[in-house]
Amino acid sequence: MIFQAVLAAVLTTGSGVPHDPLAGMTLAEKAGQMVVSYVYGDNATAPSAADAAANQAMFGADVRTGAQAVAKYHLGGVIYFTWSHNLGSPAQIAGLSNGLQAAAIADTGVPLQVSTDQEGGVVNRIGAPLAVSPGNMALGATFDPRQAEQAARVSGTELRALGINVVDAPVVDVNTNPANSADGVRAFSDRTPHVAAFTTKAIQGYETAGIGTQAKHFPGLGDTTVNTDNGVAVTDESRAEILKTHVPPFRAAIKAGADSIMAAHIVAPSLDPSGRPASLSRPIITDLLRKQLHFNGVVITDALDAAALAGYTDQEIVLDAVNAGVDQLLMPRNVPLAVQTLIDAVGTHQISERRIDQSVRRILRTKTYDPYVPATPVVGTPTTSPRWPPPRPARSPSCVRKTCRSPARTSWSPAGACRPPPTWPPPCPRPASTPAPRPRR
Repeated sequence: MIFQAVLAAVLTTGSGVPHDPLAGMTLAEKAGQMVVSYVYGDNATAPSAADAAANQAMFGADVRTGAQAVAKYHLGGVIYFTWSHNLGSPAQIAGLSNGLQAAAIADTGVPLQVSTDQEGGVVNRIGAPLAVSPGNMALGATFDPRQAEQAARVSGTELRALGINVVDAPVVDVNTNPANSADGVRAFSDRTPHVAAFTTKAIQGYETAGIGTQAKHFPGLGDTTVNTDNGVAVTDESRAEILKTHVPPFRAAIKAGADSIMAAHIVAPSLDPSGRPASLSRPIITDLLRKQLHFNGVVITDALDAAALAGYTDQEIVLDAVNAGVDQLLMPRNVPLAVQTLIDAVGTHQISERRIDQSVRRILRTKTYDPYVPATPVVGTPTTSPRWPPPRPARSPSCVRKTCRSPARTSWSPAGACRPPPTWPPPCPRPASTPAPRPRR
């Protein structure tokens, strides 16, 4: 893959000797890479007074901005929400992304993972002028997996234009329980082969768009009735039933090249008699996902502030998740404590630094994207005029480089390189006679 080739070039010294990206990282920086959090504000360095106060309450009195949170705790990722005031206009989102990336690059030199839940349908964080997918069940009802690929490609392309480099999708659960309140129309189908086929095409569509993927929610939420955000979800299905019905779409996602898999907080006694939720379970994450399904990509938890984990302390959640085989901790209830818990655990030998390194290497392998995007993103549905699209003019390399030049050059990107997503090159200036695309209304 081109991304792997770029990564190899980045991690090679001038003498041709491979460079270990972890060699110059402190333990605190490595611990921070394992945390994905939200931050408040529509601007990385100049939030509103209310958002600044919210950041201080969450990260400490000396952290008023998202950029300061990224730098102080060396965060590996930030997830966007409307309620944290991250998602306004396309230009605002792109500016926020660039500002947070600048903070990450200045801190560790490693790009920031920027994500959001843009599943389509009922879970859609960003609306018009972005094209909005009808959601998985509507796509599944077409019985044409190519529709999932096209929807993913369009959505992924537009997200990348906003500086969002990972989409928290697709949902690959098999919705076998009609009373399911966690998935419902978020699932492609209640038939395993159907879900697997649509999963494959969705992953391929996102990959074509140049955006990272997150297949969720392992080992499957389709048989539950409780949303783990609101309480404890338990499946009483046998191990054989889970492996036959709910696991195959995850196999399909792995085969299609999914960058990461989200571990659910579901309790599956047939897979782990201890009653631990999957996100904290070594039999489920290491023995099943890692060893049996041979997944060596990034495993991220579902949101750790979920009600399903109310019975665990903040420290227990962090330690149990990492010891289970998880790489990224999504939305810890206390970010400063989560980072410090990882650091302290190495000192007390509860977690080895080698184990931390293992996760960080997986995370860094996914960070092969350009950190910055143009300040004026091109998104939305073009005009329906017969003149659209116009013939594509020949582009000179100098024109492309000038158009997509990053706000700053970093050692992470090879000198002179400019790698926009493959299906979305920023266009050169249009001839005066060509109408500009209008946002979707």
